[in-house]
Amino acid sequence: MIELSVLIPVWRTRPIDLLNALWEQARGLSFPIEVWVCDDSADPNYFEWHNLFHGHPGIRILTFSENLGRSRARNTLLKHASGIWVLWLDGDLEIPPDFLKEYQEIIKDEIAHSGDWGPVVCGGFRVDPTGTVLDKQMGFWLAATDRLRYRYALKVEGAPASVRRKSPYRWIRAAHCLMPARAAQRLSFPEFLEGYGHEDTHWALQIKSLCMDVRHIDHPVEHRGIDTDAVFLEKSRQAAANLARLWRYDPLFSRYGREISMIRAHDLLQSTGLMFFLSLCAPWLERRLRRSFPISLITFAWVKLIWFDQALRSAKPF
Repeated sequence: MIELSVLIPVWRTRPIDLLNALWEQARGLSFPIEVWVCDDSADPNYFEWHNLFHGHPGIRILTFSENLGRSRARNTLLKHASGIWVLWLDGDLEIPPDFLKEYQEIIKDEIAHSGDWGPVVCGGFRVDPTGTVLDKQMGFWLAATDRLRYRYALKVEGAPASVRRKSPYRWIRAAHCLMPARAAQRLSFPEFLEGYGHEDTHWALQIKSLCMDVRHIDHPVEHRGIDTDAVFLEKSRQAAANLARLWRYDPLFSRYGREISMIRAHDLLQSTGLMFFLSLCAPWLERRLRRSFPISLITFAWVKLIWFDQALRSAKPF
């Protein structure tokens, strides 16, 4: 019987090092695991690495001729999983040497208690801010800490467990999350969402609606696939549009949406009339966002609020 299914959606990524590291660690575990990868690239030019794992005893790769999208890819992976537990991971991560061993101990401790209600175990993330990267827009090498995406990852996504435990449902990320399979099967990722953003938020609110036990620990994976700032900004705009549609039309968000910081901030600014004045500053703030260097996290927060407000005005039902 398979004890743990590791589920990894990828898009135009070659997670060779991650898969090799997982299987090397799996050989030292006291129970069997399986690894399922959904390659959602929908482009054979990205499939050549699959040959490295052809006939592998524990790694299976799913491919499709059409792009499924993040939510459908994850739901598809779950349908193939046969483990008692599932571990969600993204394909652009680097795992520490004791990664699976730590989860083996958690599973041993919880195996008599787990059920439809969890636990949902979130290990967290970290990034290496000490290196340098070539900024294609600016045309020169710069410290990673000068990039908006790195600084956002450090200050927001890299929060320790002590911070995450204060708002446990807010910090749930399917990019790194362990749970019993029975709990995972009570949930589904929202396939009706288009573009990028807030699939995890919808999924986390489902977990909250079922009052599942959520536990945050300090067992971080390293996020290696850091986007350029231009890509990150475009994804952030798409995410604001998705959040606006969810807030307008999704029953789950009508019940729990005000727990989301952007919605709370927008409501406050709207009720005081300050959102109108912030909207007037939109052209100047957007120019500053795209021209200043390094980009200010505060400016970024204001612009995201403006994008969210604009998207609310044109949001259409699903």
